[in-house]
Amino acid sequence: MIAGRFAPLAVWLAAVVAVHGYDFIGRSPVRWADGEIPMNLQLDLTLSSHLLRDGKSSWNEVALEALGLWNGHLTPVQFTAYTNGIRRDGNDQNEVFFSSEVYGHRFGGSVLAITTAWRIGARRIEGDTIFNTAIDWDSYRGALEFDTLDLRRVAIHEFGHTLGLDHPDQAKQIVAAVMNSIVSDLDALATDDVHGARALYPPDARYSISLEVVPPASGTVTATPAPDLDGKYPAGAIVKLRAKPNRRQRFNFWGGDQNAAGRTLKVRVVDDETFVANFSTNGAPVVVAQPRSQISNFSNPVTFRVRASSTTPVTYQWEFNGVAIPAAAGSELLLNFVSHEDSGLYSCRITNARGETWSRPARLVVDGY
Repeated sequence: MIAGRFAPLAVWLAAVVAVHGYDFIGRSPVRWADGEIPMNLQLDLTLSSHLLRDGKSSWNEVALEALGLWNGHLTPVQFTAYTNGIRRDGNDQNEVFFSSEVYGHRFGGSVLAITTAWRIGARRIEGDTIFNTAIDWDSYRGALEFDTLDLRRVAIHEFGHTLGLDHPDQAKQIVAAVMNSIVSDLDALATDDVHGARALYPPDARYSISLEVVPPASGTVTATPAPDLDGKYPAGAIVKLRAKPNRRQRFNFWGGDQNAAGRTLKVRVVDDETFVANFSTNGAPVVVAQPRSQISNFSNPVTFRVRASSTTPVTYQWEFNGVAIPAAAGSELLLNFVSHEDSGLYSCRITNARGETWSRPARLVVDGY
């Protein structure tokens, strides 16, 4: 039996990393065998309950709601709940409780909760979740309050670790996800979280992949293997996409959250999705420094930068989610005071006399989403 590392959740810190998607614990996914995942909820046994701000009167009730959110997106496995007074590491039970320590070890500064990871090979066999009693806990929705923390959103995160999901931001990925290593204003599962759960535990479902070329007729995209007769793939299938530019065109990148530069892209089918291959003419500007995706706190300034190479003069036009931003016509884009409404994809269209090209889209995530 092998004990995996702890998965701590800490308070919000700003970071700058690259775009991608969900992440798994370990190089190979660690997952539960199909069936029930019994959770021994001992929160009310280890911290006195009171009327919480969301109307609940029980800590265990908060945990049950968090488990239910994951269950709504799980088919091969389902969380179940029971309560007894046993608390011991390595006993093949999944205890959930409050404590001032983690089985004799200190939590460490700013750590809110920890989920342990016991496994045999790639099979998960135990995961205890311990919430830090040094924190002032409550249960509420909306913006995060740093003097009183919301148990529900932290429990959702920790139970994602129980399933086998890790921190996408620490894997150098920028996505809106409750599984990021920082607690934020996001208080529910995001699309990336759901996709991660489906990737680990594929449902009995089929999804379609749509392929687009931008600009039209500038290249082709093929998918291997081809979809089944219904035009769909089973959940969890791995599909290789390959982009090929037409004559006098060059491939730039895959659009959206894939944000990859290589012509070949491997994707795991977890939803109905569209993949966009972006091309430009050979004479168009070449982007030599791409804008970087960023995570930011509310009200902070954020700057995106791009640099292009061209034999003739160029013009710049920044876009937000594909729509031109008025008066954003330089190689830098400064957002002085960001809010949730500024979260999304930023790209720059760069034009010279022989054509136009786009930078890879950079994602901005403000306070969690």
